[in-house]
Amino acid sequence: MPQDSVHKVIKALSSRVRREILWRVWDKERAVAEIADGLGVTGPTLSGHLAVLRDAGLIGMRRDGTTRWYLAQRDAVSGFRGLLDDSFKWSSARAHPEQRHASSGIQSVVVVSADAPCVPADAFRGFTDPRVYGDCIGGEVTLENGRFSANLPFGQKVRGAYLHTCAPALIVMEWDFHFEDVPVPGDMRRAHLLITPAGATSCRMEVTQFISSPDQETYMTAAWRYVLGSFSERLTSVLADAHS
Repeated sequence: MPQDSVHKVIKALSSRVRREILWRVWDKERAVAEIADGLGVTGPTLSGHLAVLRDAGLIGMRRDGTTRWYLAQRDAVSGFRGLLDDSFKWSSARAHPEQRHASSGIQSVVVVSADAPCVPADAFRGFTDPRVYGDCIGGEVTLENGRFSANLPFGQKVRGAYLHTCAPALIVMEWDFHFEDVPVPGDMRRAHLLITPAGATSCRMEVTQFISSPDQETYMTAAWRYVLGSFSERLTSVLADAHS
């Protein structure tokens, strides 16, 4: 791209208003009135911004009678996507009073998944039938009134609760690490197990485990990879034995 053209593009994208205009016509051709809606600029000012964007080759214009239609020229923007700060685009949502009724935050998660050669209902049974669960992981499992405990083969004990179960697709769990005989990470963490079809006779088991420290990440990743891997390898044969 010639240096003069680069300067024009940079100048055009230096304005938040012009970036907002570009976003508005990014996926859809729009008339001037639609572009102006809620933008908070006068007609002459909008015309000036459109002229700068057109001169930089960032938008195109066509006439249909007395109406002018504008559409972004995406190819011209491909090398400048990093300059397209969209904070202005969404800033109006922050002013909505309804937001005071909700809270938000950012948490770290570990996601572990594995496929099993069975339908989702069978996988769901494996996680809710303590005998099947125990046979899959090779350890003792109890599940009574939503309270869960398991003795893992490598010498660790896990305790927790099934908060919600929705057969055959979802289990919401919470692991309680406050017991003295359970090693670090030493915290109560929630996890979601989602079971979805992966074919006519197979399913995918995916755990989203919330964590709060590197120790938890290491521990939970290893534990869930063992559990899901064991289910993937053994569940079909365990269920067959249970039916026999």
